[in-house]
Amino acid sequence: MLIQHHTIAAHYVGVALHGAVRQGRDPAPLLAQAGLDDGLPARIPPLQYAELVKAVWRALDDEFLGLTSRPCPVGAFALMAELVIHTATLGEALAKCSRFYRVANDSLALGVTVENGQAFLWMQLQDPTRDPDHFLLEFMLVMWSRLAGWLIRERIHLQAAQFMHEAPAHVREYPTLFPCALQFGQARNALVFDAGWLHRPVKRSAAELQALLPTLPGAFLVKPVFHGSYTQRVRELIAEDMAAGFPDLEAVAQHFWMTGRTLRRKLLQEGSHYQEIKDGLRRERAVQLLARGELSLQEIALQLGFAEASAFIRAFKLWTGLTPGQYAAVPAPA
Repeated sequence: MLIQHHTIAAHYVGVALHGAVRQGRDPAPLLAQAGLDDGLPARIPPLQYAELVKAVWRALDDEFLGLTSRPCPVGAFALMAELVIHTATLGEALAKCSRFYRVANDSLALGVTVENGQAFLWMQLQDPTRDPDHFLLEFMLVMWSRLAGWLIRERIHLQAAQFMHEAPAHVREYPTLFPCALQFGQARNALVFDAGWLHRPVKRSAAELQALLPTLPGAFLVKPVFHGSYTQRVRELIAEDMAAGFPDLEAVAQHFWMTGRTLRRKLLQEGSHYQEIKDGLRRERAVQLLARGELSLQEIALQLGFAEASAFIRAFKLWTGLTPGQYAAVPAPA
């Protein structure tokens, strides 16, 4: 069962319809197919949103939602996945994915570049002006990163998400889509992770893929909650009192009757790191507190276990690409 613990801002409804409306389509029937014809809530469950995306796919016969110069027929992603399921490693799978889109549709290019031990899963639109809200860019990066993790049965630890554009008006949604350091105004659009992941074996079968395909894109839009995993158990343990600071890994490991080395290995097997868990908790809590607008930066810093506001400001800019003041000034997506 898919567990939904986040929602999608209504902002993404309008941008998903942008290409269809530009082609003269009436958005009302598309909204109705997703059960959104009785008024638009502020936030939408991801599986309901996936129905809207599929409605646009079907109406345009275009998996790129009318946001590129050439359509990408419905079924292309499935065909690509059927090709990569037979590869030996994640690196081979992503390389074959890149070759597929290079041949099938030159409106969008993607690939993997390795530099200094880091892998860059990059994407470039032939005509970015057709995707003014960066929706297709965000959507496809999420889809490909989730496919990569699904293929190897692990959650890939992202080190950074890089974007050529500056922080958009809906930047508040980015930490949910890309739970890592956000970097804007970069030379390329890319998800950055340790190159070692490329050597992980593909563990999924063709039968598993056939079961997955009918659930897309919903299955990849839902962020799984890892109940029972050590990642989730560590999160719950250290989230109880962030203001008191975080215990070191050895102290946390003692709660599970194991050594720090063993816990570190178990977290790595789940695609996680102790520092990542701490940063994720702090980032999520910081976003909540800034949205409320009730506390000063110093008060927020203390609640998150920082000794002073300056340390919190530096960390927050690393997480989101913005200072807390810049982030707070961005209106929440409507």
